Amino acid sequence: MATIVHAPVVDHGLTVDPDATVAQVSAALATLPVDALFTEHFGDVEVTLVFREPLPKS
Repeated sequence: MATIVHAPVVDHGLTVDPDATVAQVSAALATLPVDALFTEHFGDVEVTLVFREPLPKS
């Protein structure tokens, strides 16, 4: 899991190994903010899922 802050946006990247179990992926996803939105993915064998925190309402 990696967190990238490029104000005003915060992205979270989760890289999933091909041998990851459902329990491991679920545990990693549970660490994300509950309002984070899936935005994109990279890779084909080792996949990185990118989630973005919504911008604060002004």
